[in-house]
Amino acid sequence: MLVYSGPGRTFANRAALTQLLDRGPDGARIVICVDMLGEGFDLPNLKVAALHDTHKSLAVTLQFIGRFTRKGDPGRIGEATVVTNVADPEAERRLTELYAQGADWDRIIRRLSEERIDEDLRLQDVVDQLRRSGDLHAQLSLWNLRPALSTQFFRTKCNAWNPLAYASVLPKGAEHWHAYDDSGEVLVAVVRHSDQISWGNYQDVVDVIHDLLVMRWDREQGVLALYASDYSGLRSEMMAVAVTDEDTQLVTGKPIFQILNNVELPLVKSLGSSRIGAISFTSYFGPNVTEGLASIEKAESSLNNIACLGYENGERVLWGGTQRRGKIWQQKGGSIADWLDWTRYTWAKVTASPDQETNITRDFLRPERIGAPWPSPPIALQWGEQAQMGLNDRQSVGFDGALIPVFLVDLDIAGTDADGGILLRIASDTLVSIYRLRIAEALPGGYSHEHVSGPRLTFQKGRNPEITMEEYLAKDPFLVRYVDGTYSYNCYHIPIALDAGAFSRDRLEHWDWDCIPLNQESMHKTVEKASIQYRTFEQLAGEYDLVFNDDGSGEAADLVCFKDIDDATIGLCLVHCKGAHGGHVSRDIRNFYTVCGQAQKSVAVKHSGINNLYHDLKRRHDIWAREGATRFLKGDIKRLVYFKDKARRAGVKFEMILVQPGASIATVTDDALKLLGTTELYLKKTTQADLRVILSA
Repeated sequence: MLVYSGPGRTFANRAALTQLLDRGPDGARIVICVDMLGEGFDLPNLKVAALHDTHKSLAVTLQFIGRFTRKGDPGRIGEATVVTNVADPEAERRLTELYAQGADWDRIIRRLSEERIDEDLRLQDVVDQLRRSGDLHAQLSLWNLRPALSTQFFRTKCNAWNPLAYASVLPKGAEHWHAYDDSGEVLVAVVRHSDQISWGNYQDVVDVIHDLLVMRWDREQGVLALYASDYSGLRSEMMAVAVTDEDTQLVTGKPIFQILNNVELPLVKSLGSSRIGAISFTSYFGPNVTEGLASIEKAESSLNNIACLGYENGERVLWGGTQRRGKIWQQKGGSIADWLDWTRYTWAKVTASPDQETNITRDFLRPERIGAPWPSPPIALQWGEQAQMGLNDRQSVGFDGALIPVFLVDLDIAGTDADGGILLRIASDTLVSIYRLRIAEALPGGYSHEHVSGPRLTFQKGRNPEITMEEYLAKDPFLVRYVDGTYSYNCYHIPIALDAGAFSRDRLEHWDWDCIPLNQESMHKTVEKASIQYRTFEQLAGEYDLVFNDDGSGEAADLVCFKDIDDATIGLCLVHCKGAHGGHVSRDIRNFYTVCGQAQKSVAVKHSGINNLYHDLKRRHDIWAREGATRFLKGDIKRLVYFKDKARRAGVKFEMILVQPGASIATVTDDALKLLGTTELYLKKTTQADLRVILSA
């Protein structure tokens, strides 16, 4: 029996379909569908259907299944059930995408995952409350609304608010839909309106714009938090008054910048200031922010807006605020539940004790142009901010035509020249190039990157054309870290006041290094037991559930260790090992340069997240597996997947261990302890990591 699409097959198709629907002895019992049956076809008697290839969209796949199952007597046939492979790591992502397909799917799928994390349950409660009033949920899924973490705060004095009055401020002719939670005093609305195009003068051609509006009123604290995807277009200040009363006031001025309190190592990315006594406005970006901050300190200018990168509660954050419009933001988005929680947290910062001085001029890091190499010894080299934030598998370094993904490329300090030039080592497992960073006033731009040896390098991001490494570094320069805890990029130095003191001798640990050559660092693929790395694994294996040998170019650490601490916490430990300088125990400070530099660099591993770490580890393991080797010293890929999945619902307790048997507790120098103390303080400020240091006795 065949059923054909297209014209001219009416009679043949009719006969075939009659046999298909015949439940008698001559009827069809097995159906094989090639490509998709047309809309409107139903087969309610279908008992079991197996899809050999699913469609790219999960929604389309379910629609396809639904065409067979949407009719029939449920008392005789029963309800249709779809079984999917939940072991597929793409399943949860596809389900998330499914909600975006249309509101009807809210009723079809609630949640397939049995591991409902707190955030999901919180969002479920929020969505349930919002669906009780309004018509927005009939238009689109509330699950998938993703407002930016951005808001304006308004102080209110009213005893009640009228959230539906938002419609009175909308552009003429705008369509709008809303959802309202009266118990939580939360309104969500989507507004559709038309606007003239900006690229021509045509009456019949307009842009159709959809804007999102979210408001939360707190009766007790007297505050309205308002988010608009277009604050100006939706006239947010007028809207706030419309839904409350005329006594409502926008929060502006210095309280806005209290969002920056408790931010460690804050580095201003951009700021705008107004000249006092004038109407001029100046914007500053990158290294120029130092000039803007100096002008503010001298009371020549007043701060208008700022965007600042730093660390808060062990996480990398970017806060932004503008005091005149009272707008506050972070460089990320979230669900409606995330936005509600974020506004509560942010309001607490804005209204913090007034005697806590906002640290605009007190603690900020300021790039300073230098005309000569920085005098402190360089100890680490790492990718610039853009490369760190990008996906490693979409960025590559070209070694004479051989493109190597960034996650397989190592960056090191190879030494310094007599004139202070820094030798930069850029290496894959088989290829090495050396470049020299020179800093001098006489050079164009104040610096240069010179090729010294090895292949000349290029850099490629995504599908963009390759560019020379020198051209790339002009836009996203390497970061060079120094013994004194500061760092630089190109010819700009960032002073950091890390008054750490010395690492306590009492906290130093020692292991037995008998039969281990102190210059044999790596165990390699052959698992060389007479190595520092393997002895370290033996000492730590009992403390962790998974131990991964990540030694090699692009490594996160020599050993990456995971353990289950409790239902809500994962332990992640990065272990850095280093062979002894000269192969024996000594007081040489150089024993600590590389291992401390590696520790400071690997802060980026924590901030990129366990999901990204998982993908890098898996890719490096797969390369070894093709050669019959494994990187798993304890545990396996299933256990690694477990920790990746658990990280979606669990926090991370971060730890770092530095192993250097080339130094001894008995003879370690004060300079070495100072470097360890600086490294520990940097780790605490940026990741809240615990630090252990392992030496010889």
